[in-house]
Amino acid sequence: ISTIQSNLLHGVKVFDLKDNPDKTERWSWILWFKDSTTCEKDYGYEWFEQCAKSGDPTCQLLYATKVGAIPGISQSDAATKILELNMKAAEGGESRACVKIGRAYMKTLPSLLPLDLSKAENYFRLGIKFSNEPDAHYGLGSVLLHRLYSDGSVENSKSFGDFNSVLKEVLHHLEAAAFGGHPFAMFNLGMAHLYGYGTSVNVELAGEWFERSGLPEGLAARAMHFRSVNKVEDAKIWDKRAGALGFGKPWRQAARMQTGSGGAGGVDINLRWPPNRQMKIPPQW
Repeated sequence: ISTIQSNLLHGVKVFDLKDNPDKTERWSWILWFKDSTTCEKDYGYEWFEQCAKSGDPTCQLLYATKVGAIPGISQSDAATKILELNMKAAEGGESRACVKIGRAYMKTLPSLLPLDLSKAENYFRLGIKFSNEPDAHYGLGSVLLHRLYSDGSVENSKSFGDFNSVLKEVLHHLEAAAFGGHPFAMFNLGMAHLYGYGTSVNVELAGEWFERSGLPEGLAARAMHFRSVNKVEDAKIWDKRAGALGFGKPWRQAARMQTGSGGAGGVDINLRWPPNRQMKIPPQW
């Protein structure tokens, strides 16, 4: 039996047993503890306070998610404390804190930090070093692609080959993230193989990565793949599955941005790919 104090991770992946006979059903036992007699107040800010103060990196990471609920704390003081705790957690080897600081420096996570892609890259690399964190691999790939635009590489390039080495590194990090179970990385590996980023074009492999992501967008892209090879009935099946998961619904994009890739929200499925050899870029999903 394990007790959980608000640190149950999101993003549980559920497989269809028919298509994945080697997988088993997953059951979660969540045990709640009543921390007050009235249940009128949230005392979550007390849960990790002591172990965070003792220097435990994981407690510092978790306490940072609760300090905003401390009675009487101002928004500015809470923001400062949250940043301080995540910085300490990252320095202590907590890879998820490294990802948060990296994203803060990318300005994809609200914080007091300035935009600084070099520091974002450093923190993502730390997250990879500490625990091979999939979100760190995905974040690093995002930074590398973003920099192609911010440093003028795309604007000033004479050929697609000018940034081929960067695209190969991005592909490496997407593969590492995907093998760690990162659905957004799987989806973008589909894009990489479809458009020839860092590798040769392989439409079949692209389709497999789209399907493997399990995302509504990935299933819709899988349907497009089947339609492109004139497998209309297969395309209809995958269109139906994508729709059942919310693809095309008004709420889907907002919900995706809010939940992110399974951790903090704001992680974008749309990486900033450059034009490929045919001067095409993936559509925004």
